[in-house]
Amino acid sequence: MKANLSGVIFGDNERVKIIGALNVSPESFYKYSDRDRIREDFLSLSRYSDIIDVGAASTAPGVEMISKEEELKRIELALKEISEVNPGIPISVDTQRGEVAELALNSGADIVNDVSGLKDEEMLRVIEEFQPPLILMASKKKPGDCLSIEEIIKSLKLSLDLALERGCNEILVDPGIGFGKPLSLNIEIIRCLPAMRCLGRPILVGISRKSFIGEITGKDVKERLWGSLAATSISVFLGAHGIRTHDPEETRDCVKVSEEISRGYRSIKSEIDGHEISLIEIALGDHVKYILNFIGVDEEGIEIMSRKAKPIGIFIDRLSTPEALICKQEILSLGGDAGINKRCIDFETSETGVLLIGSFSQLKLFSEKLKRQGMKLRELGKIMEGFLNGEIGKKEWR
Repeated sequence: MKANLSGVIFGDNERVKIIGALNVSPESFYKYSDRDRIREDFLSLSRYSDIIDVGAASTAPGVEMISKEEELKRIELALKEISEVNPGIPISVDTQRGEVAELALNSGADIVNDVSGLKDEEMLRVIEEFQPPLILMASKKKPGDCLSIEEIIKSLKLSLDLALERGCNEILVDPGIGFGKPLSLNIEIIRCLPAMRCLGRPILVGISRKSFIGEITGKDVKERLWGSLAATSISVFLGAHGIRTHDPEETRDCVKVSEEISRGYRSIKSEIDGHEISLIEIALGDHVKYILNFIGVDEEGIEIMSRKAKPIGIFIDRLSTPEALICKQEILSLGGDAGINKRCIDFETSETGVLLIGSFSQLKLFSEKLKRQGMKLRELGKIMEGFLNGEIGKKEWR
């Protein structure tokens, strides 16, 4: 589970990366950089950021969308100012419009951050032509309209498919905290970050000074730093691979401490019989139902397995239907369980994701049983054994 955004690596076993937000829109709810401050603010952000994200059109709730012409003018000016002082840090352009992304990519930007999740047809043309690294936020039609964890995961999967169809492979997913969502959902998004690992892409979280922090603390936007850092720390502990922030210096210290305390999630990608397969470690709990729903398990199975969820889960992104059925039978015999697509029962689908649920000892015994199977399951058993023993997929960045 990794993504290379212009030389900046996000993912398991990597240091959590900081994306500094540079807003050149007067409508932005915090830290507007006018023409006279763009260079100064850019250099200040770049001292503690891995990437700078430049936005010219605010997407804050209640703010009217500016015209395409105005957004183009602002981005062109900002990138011109930045190009004259940039020490070499990658630049992301925060836009929903393909024409703006095209101008930015032609003017030195490296990455496209689309909070609409590729809903603009012109954006699809641009990413197919330029093949840029992408940041994709959960969105059905417009930012903020995904109002459940299920909708967030579904919309991100659809956006990922659109990007992959056009040859873009280096992608971060953003569940879209804020954007007018209710407080309870913003909290649930953070709690359910482990469930979003089923998408198989590094996760970016944008929390910085958003209104839900104000709802909790009662503080104005200028006084929300400490609340933002608290939510950031929890997000890192629960598996966020990147943090977008207005305050990179303070956030970097917060992230460093959180990383040291965090258990750290692991994932591996391997090839078996010419087919690439991923194993993704997921901490299970109340949100296990979201992963089972993503796989396509039937409602009764989701209810049963949610009650049986253990502390360890291994998500395998793709197995053939016969292999998945064997896995389910073998883990059931050990007292664990496996979620597979409901269409596997009647062989209506040829492949499926698999969520293995069990204790560490059950999964170790399961890997031993797989090593006695045929097809590619024997090799999968060896990989799982090494993964569980910590021999592969180690956190090596420290």
